Amino acid sequence: MQLLWITPGFVYPLVGGQSIRTYHMLKELHALGVEITAVTIREPGSDGAFLEEMGKFCREVIPVPVDPDRSRSMLNKVLLRFRSMPATMIRYRDAELARTVNDLLESRSFDALMCDQLHMASYCHHAAVHKILNTDDPLYIQLSREAAVCPDRGRALRMKVEAWKYRRYERRMFRAFDHVLFVSAVDRDRVQDDFGCRNIAIIPQGVDMDFFRPGGPGLEPAPKAPYILITGMMNYTPNAAAAVYFVEKVLPLVREKHPDIGCMIVGAYPTYDVQRLSRIPGVTVTGFVDDVRPYIRSAAVYAAPAISGTGIKNKVLQAMAMEKGIVATPLSMDGIPQAVDEEHVLIAEGPEALAERTCRLLDNPEEAAALGRRAGECIRQHYTWPAIVRELYELLKRPV
Repeated sequence: MQLLWITPGFVYPLVGGQSIRTYHMLKELHALGVEITAVTIREPGSDGAFLEEMGKFCREVIPVPVDPDRSRSMLNKVLLRFRSMPATMIRYRDAELARTVNDLLESRSFDALMCDQLHMASYCHHAAVHKILNTDDPLYIQLSREAAVCPDRGRALRMKVEAWKYRRYERRMFRAFDHVLFVSAVDRDRVQDDFGCRNIAIIPQGVDMDFFRPGGPGLEPAPKAPYILITGMMNYTPNAAAAVYFVEKVLPLVREKHPDIGCMIVGAYPTYDVQRLSRIPGVTVTGFVDDVRPYIRSAAVYAAPAISGTGIKNKVLQAMAMEKGIVATPLSMDGIPQAVDEEHVLIAEGPEALAERTCRLLDNPEEAAALGRRAGECIRQHYTWPAIVRELYELLKRPV
């Protein structure tokens, strides 16, 4: 199979769900014998490490310099808010990238086209080839949920406006592709109701089981007191909001029973709101770490307190794969239907319920271990990358 892959690239070393997803899709499709020609953005300041990784799996990688943050006049920045198209779609418009994609489509023959992420869709939605859009989850839903929990009224209003723009844009783009990939059936059902789309396929996130496994060394030197762990990219609004929510609303209730319990927030690019949590005694904000696994292994409880966002939480899959006792909100588990409350994780909503279940695992490490073992088995059965990408491969081969 000859596959044209249009992508913004990915962060390497791998940070965040989108980077992990793109990397493993390329890797596993290559293992299945797919010959991939990739066109990718290379943004200013990138060290190009991801290009070397892509080169391992692609027949050809064509990088195009694009600067989404190129200088704009103040007037243009103001006018950007009044455009009907989402701001990110405008920022990633580039004439050279469009010419590169069009030249490839005209000069070469491809069996299929993979558009990786929504802001690449404008470059290839018109292509006369079997084409798939990998968008993970619908941004209009994500922004609507973020707006609903945002305490800043002005910012919440701007999110609602942007969500309206994404709704219009996604409705048009989803219909232009033969298949659209989501990670969560909950999001698919919502979009089907809102847009009438029937071309949405579920290709979930996966876990590298050779990397995320329960055995191995812990965190050295380990903290003196046990701690609750929260992980994720901390410049991603839902992750930052979840960390702030847990530390400010849930942790004080947990400390009524466990006054010495610590809390570690591990993830790159913490926002100011997340950084300031480190002022609270016993709360540590690490920022980027080379390897998250020791922190997961050493944690007494893994917390997934999402109050906004969409899709599968990649960090939850990783914690499950490493067989940790997990306390999570329903939203954190929306995209993992095989994970059952009281069997694989403990699910709760609201500060009091989350605190009660966190204390339950702190008081009963045997129960936490049993939940973790069953969670790990769930991941091994349903969320390994080779099995997941095999489903994508079959979709790519499917005639339109």
